[in-house]
Amino acid sequence: MKLDLQQLAKHLTAPLKPIYLVSGDETLLVDEACDQIRNAAKTHGYDDRQIFQVDPKFDWQQLMVATGTLSLFSQKRILELRLAAKQPSDNDGRTALQSYAENPNPDDLWLIRSGKLEKSTQNTKWFKAIEKAGAVMLVQPVSPAQLPNWVRQRMQATGLKPTAEAVQMLADQVEGNLLAAAQEIEKIQLLASNPVIDGDMITEMVANNARYTVFTLVDRTLDGQTESALRVLHGLKAESAEPQLVIWALAREIRLLIELTACLQNRQPASDFFRMQKPPIWDSRQRAIQQRQQRIPLGRLQTSLKRLLLIDKITKGAATGNAWDEIERLLLTLAIR
Repeated sequence: MKLDLQQLAKHLTAPLKPIYLVSGDETLLVDEACDQIRNAAKTHGYDDRQIFQVDPKFDWQQLMVATGTLSLFSQKRILELRLAAKQPSDNDGRTALQSYAENPNPDDLWLIRSGKLEKSTQNTKWFKAIEKAGAVMLVQPVSPAQLPNWVRQRMQATGLKPTAEAVQMLADQVEGNLLAAAQEIEKIQLLASNPVIDGDMITEMVANNARYTVFTLVDRTLDGQTESALRVLHGLKAESAEPQLVIWALAREIRLLIELTACLQNRQPASDFFRMQKPPIWDSRQRAIQQRQQRIPLGRLQTSLKRLLLIDKITKGAATGNAWDEIERLLLTLAIR
């Protein structure tokens, strides 16, 4: 069967299909569709997850062996295939997909993701076999005419109440980039003191680059981009940004990394941790967070959080020192590789 994004949520309340194929070039929409399928699978007892990166050198025999091998952790599992190309580049891959779709394992759920599939690919035997046994989603890009409505729905889903002017202004600003739109909406949600968002508030938030640049500072610091992070920090200071905003943003992300580490140490899947966050953390951001958690030792994160508390006291006059200098020292500690 074929599904579209609007049908997916309702479909996932019914018994799941053994195979899902999600195809499209709009990364955010594909990520979120896959997230929904994974989360639904978890509620149906698919507790184990194995990921296979399918490139031209991929060993399809390895996948067939995994399909016939019981999981050590769960009787039900998700086998996720991420196709580097828009379809398997060899006959072995196409044959394997067709063969499995014709006789799927009832204890496995296959989740296949790829770039946009051409019409000719949709007429192949392997695609038709998956469509017959499972469900395929051909994720379409959001057109310029559809973008304002998409922005409105996205903002409303986070609890915001945008005016028509605010929606149009934000849609014009992101110029069709859905990932940028999602990030902007997340920032607005974090920074806005009132859920009602009008055009003046959009103008103020967009014009006040310092309030937005702080997120760039955090990203580049935690990704180990020391020189770039320092340039952003000096720019914030020159624009008379409030150091409390930097402290808050850094502390928020560091706590997230510490909590993720604790989750992994307790042998809990990272996917569970991300799903339980409010709002949930989508796939597009999960990978960056996991890379940061692996890069920065837990002890350094814990020490940095304590230093942020001290810097916060400095900004409030409860401790001596220069807040910006201390933030720069902390930044260097976190960014070092």
